[in-house]
Amino acid sequence: MALLPPLKLKAKLALEALLRLSLGCTLAALLPPCALLLRAPSRRAFLLCATACGLAFFLLSFQVHEKHLLLPLLPAALLSTEHPRAYAWFALLAAFSMFPLLARDGLRLAYSVCQLAFGALAAALTPPMEVGGSATAGGLLLAASLAGMVALHVAEAALPPPRRYPDLHAVAFSAYACCHLVGAYAACLHALWRTTATAPPHTPLDGGGTTVRERRKAE
Repeated sequence: MALLPPLKLKAKLALEALLRLSLGCTLAALLPPCALLLRAPSRRAFLLCATACGLAFFLLSFQVHEKHLLLPLLPAALLSTEHPRAYAWFALLAAFSMFPLLARDGLRLAYSVCQLAFGALAAALTPPMEVGGSATAGGLLLAASLAGMVALHVAEAALPPPRRYPDLHAVAFSAYACCHLVGAYAACLHALWRTTATAPPHTPLDGGGTTVRERRKAE
């Protein structure tokens, strides 16, 4: 939906064509995580697949509400013990994407307090970041993303939009969040691919925490 204003798809395509395009893109984005999950099912793969599918639905469906971003947040929350810093960023980004709607409803103060409180709590409870390698690069990317969110908030508060583009700030918030959510979808796919390639397949019906492969070896 964030791509509609700059690309002017509503003006170039009929409504029926937009519906078909949205349906095709959504199905195309749902296929990779589902195929990877079916290839090697596991508990972690299921949560990653659910997160990726929720993001695909939110990003590419024809008409969604901002609060539909809560759908991928739920399975991601169950993975927060493995990657607490990434989940904290994801939760902050989800609330950030809803800021234009919250501001329209007069909830700026509540939004600011909740974001600051959650960010401070996450920073206090998250273990120190390891120095070196991909961990440092990932931490720098998350910090840069958060700095961009702060910069957009400062610009929205200090710079009034031009008369020709009264919705400039709202579009900027949506486009910024959209780019980062696409990155989150790609990160979920990468993590899912690594999980299915390395973790032994198992399902929640496998009792005692043992996998099918482990039981076969025992037999």
